[in-house]
Amino acid sequence: MKMNKIIFTTCLLLSLFSCKEKTDTSTSNAYKNEDIETIDKQTATPKFSDPNGCSQYTTLYEALPHLDTYKNMEFRTMECMFQKQSETASWTSLNTSYFDPESKNKMVVNFYEINGDVTVERDVINMVKTTYNEFTNMADFYKSSLTIFENASVNIMESNSEDEYSSATYLCSHKDKFALLIKIEMLGQMNLEKVDSFIKDYLQAISSKPLN
Repeated sequence: MKMNKIIFTTCLLLSLFSCKEKTDTSTSNAYKNEDIETIDKQTATPKFSDPNGCSQYTTLYEALPHLDTYKNMEFRTMECMFQKQSETASWTSLNTSYFDPESKNKMVVNFYEINGDVTVERDVINMVKTTYNEFTNMADFYKSSLTIFENASVNIMESNSEDEYSSATYLCSHKDKFALLIKIEMLGQMNLEKVDSFIKDYLQAISSKPLN
């Protein structure tokens, strides 16, 4: 049974990444003013958006940080999933991604809400707890130093050099109803301290009020 849990958890972790009038008659100045206004408009345009209607899942959507950028990474997509397993059991997931086109670093946040007695195969909270309690004494699994949420652990797949990409998956839960799986891929070698430092600000930006 323990080996099945290990296989299941490992597979799941690996599958997870206005115009103003001008009196100046100079044509060149007019072009410059238009260019500046265009840049200002582009800069002011928010990147965070919800084209898939994920705001219908109010609890997760309101708790989620609506960040245009994070650690030099730009917001890319947000997708949502809902599955009803019975009249009393369902789960919802909001999946948000960020990407840095220069460094190619990326982060994918899977935010889950579990309602009712969801089956073990789908219960990500049980998986988070199992990882924290049983796997953090194994190679590449570590207990996180962050205590913002419960059962926080990190699985790290470190590269052999600074010229290669490393990946890590941060897992945690909240009140046996919510869970976070955050996968990051970064250029260079990686350790627990680096992962915790990288995601700390994001975790602190999550609004706890909708989750309580």
